[in-house]
Amino acid sequence: MRRTLELAAEVTEREGMQYIAGLDSDDLQKVGNLGFDASPYLLSVRLNDRYDDGGLFGFRF
Repeated sequence: MRRTLELAAEVTEREGMQYIAGLDSDDLQKVGNLGFDASPYLLSVRLNDRYDDGGLFGFRF
């Protein structure tokens, strides 16, 4: 998984794109323990479907 995230970071930076990956916090910690620093790529977004305005960036599923 570490190499996957490294490759995504390299390609998206080179191509000027975005890459969205959904990871559990414990998986993110495991990748960090393998040497991948995700901190430059993290967005502080909290997702929920509790209210009418919840969802993913305004989109409801």
